[in-house]
Amino acid sequence: MKLPESDVIKIAEKVLRDLHQEFYVENCIEKVFVDPGSTNTAIWLAAFKISAFDTTEFLSISDETSEPIDLQTSTEEPLKLIKGDDGKYRYKN
Repeated sequence: MKLPESDVIKIAEKVLRDLHQEFYVENCIEKVFVDPGSTNTAIWLAAFKISAFDTTEFLSISDETSEPIDLQTSTEEPLKLIKGDDGKYRYKN
């Protein structure tokens, strides 16, 4: 693993603040772990709960590039993420 767990948490917090500014609260990340289903490249998953939605969601982060890949909710297909020129993450259209 290239990324230590502490770095994964920092990346996840930044992404979540960018995506859910009005709903983000400190310590909403429940746990981070390596996706047991990832095969070629290790993928970290950050499980978090945004209280306004009352569901657990998962943010996937590449161990290779340290970049978020997508956000998976219980109600939708995974939502792809991109980093804007301003350095903030947003949903890819």
